[in-house]
Amino acid sequence: INLYYSRNKYTLTLSKGTGISAVTGAGTYYYGQSVTIDATVSNGYTWSKWSDNNTTKKATMTMPANALTLTANATLNTYTISYTLNGGTVSPANPTSYNVTTSSFTLNNPIKTGYTFAGWTGTGLSSATKTVTVAKGSTGNRSYTANWTANSATKYVVNHYQMNVSGSGYTLKETENKTGTTASSVTIANLKKTYTGFTFEGGKGTTSATATK
Repeated sequence: INLYYSRNKYTLTLSKGTGISAVTGAGTYYYGQSVTIDATVSNGYTWSKWSDNNTTKKATMTMPANALTLTANATLNTYTISYTLNGGTVSPANPTSYNVTTSSFTLNNPIKTGYTFAGWTGTGLSSATKTVTVAKGSTGNRSYTANWTANSATKYVVNHYQMNVSGSGYTLKETENKTGTTASSVTIANLKKTYTGFTFEGGKGTTSATATK
């Protein structure tokens, strides 16, 4: 007497979890049949695991004697943004991290006394750019550098002091408001004036100065 038993079929259901755009391998299979399952990870995410804790994305499994549902999951990537301000300041501060779900944002431009902001250079920029927007869905770590142009009309003050009649100490005689290019050298001798009864003796050993606003 020969007894025959048919092999049961069971349904494998695959679901897309966080950060998964597609899954393959779902269907109806015989008990004990080898099945390959796989998942496609969305941009800006990193593969994590199946809901049965299997960390292999493209996995081969043996169909059990029951219906089975598995969910593929990924984790959201966080990307960093670094800034080199070259002496400038930004208020409010720009974001230092983002992910693909972050809404689009435009960088706040920095300021620096005596200089004009010439633009950002860095990630994705071919030249200095004053308006930089990071669009929603962007990925990757980013770095940006602030570029500056020295102002040519930076104000500075020249004070002229005359020796007291006692021969001790000096008294302010005159103040001049001048302009020049930020951080450029100013030759003290070129700023001297002629006063009757006085001889220019220099800037107390200083031969050049820096114009600052």
